[in-house]
Amino acid sequence: MNINLNQLRAFVSVIEKKSFSSSARALGLSQPAITLQIQSLEAQFGTALIERRYKNVGLTEAGKLLYPRAVQILSTLDQTASEIERLAETVSGSLVVGGSTTPGQYLLPKLVGGFKRHYPEVRVRLEISDTDAMLEKLESGMVNVAIIGAPAKGRKIDTTECASDELILIAAPGHRLEGRRGDLSELTGEELIFRERGSGTRRIVEESLSAAGLAVEDLHVNMELGTSEAVVNAVEQDLGVSIVSRWAAEKGLRLGTIKEIELKGLPIRRTFYLATTRRPKTRATEAFLEYMKSKDAAKVLGGVC
Repeated sequence: MNINLNQLRAFVSVIEKKSFSSSARALGLSQPAITLQIQSLEAQFGTALIERRYKNVGLTEAGKLLYPRAVQILSTLDQTASEIERLAETVSGSLVVGGSTTPGQYLLPKLVGGFKRHYPEVRVRLEISDTDAMLEKLESGMVNVAIIGAPAKGRKIDTTECASDELILIAAPGHRLEGRRGDLSELTGEELIFRERGSGTRRIVEESLSAAGLAVEDLHVNMELGTSEAVVNAVEQDLGVSIVSRWAAEKGLRLGTIKEIELKGLPIRRTFYLATTRRPKTRATEAFLEYMKSKDAAKVLGGVC
């Protein structure tokens, strides 16, 4: 029998995500690749392990026997790798640090740079995606630690508040709202530019608008874009107004290519979270978490994490 860890990880992921497509996204693989891993594993045992259903998957009797043991095997190997790393005097190895789009662009490059100055032997890779996708990567083990724009409700992820941000309304210079100082109802007559669905920024904006009595369905969302920089660029071209991170707007405000619009209910204050899974942590991950509590990190974050 020649079973490999990728087969076991694919098997466990498909069951946890309840679908082949969700597992493929979480592991950063194609769906055919996940299917091939499962088929190879089933061939090793000579029996089906997963029941393919219309909208989800389930375990066969053989699968029910394998699943908890596969989870235990993977957990034991992760724990062993962590303990072996601790034997070394120098913190080394690899570390994947993730971030949702805003902290990934404006906080993590500085934080990773500071961390590398303290731990030059650690190979760091930076992953950036929207909050929902980043949570999937954390749960699947593709990312060791991340800074995200929303709490991880209902997931096996621990979060700690680590930074705060302001979301402000921006428009092109000379826009009709400039200097009006009305309330958020002014947005009902505007062309709006939003971040894509799954973005932590969009989630916070929608929740704040809803709390102010504005249903997103009643607003005219002209464009949905994948990054805050793209949103700011669109606003600079007077394609609409948007609510974005002050960090994302900082350069445009300084150059005068966009203007901050002051309305009642703005700015919206939000929190960023340091997120880790409950799996055993590598020494490099532990070192990064310790660094996040340092004075150097506090200068970037605006306070101790």
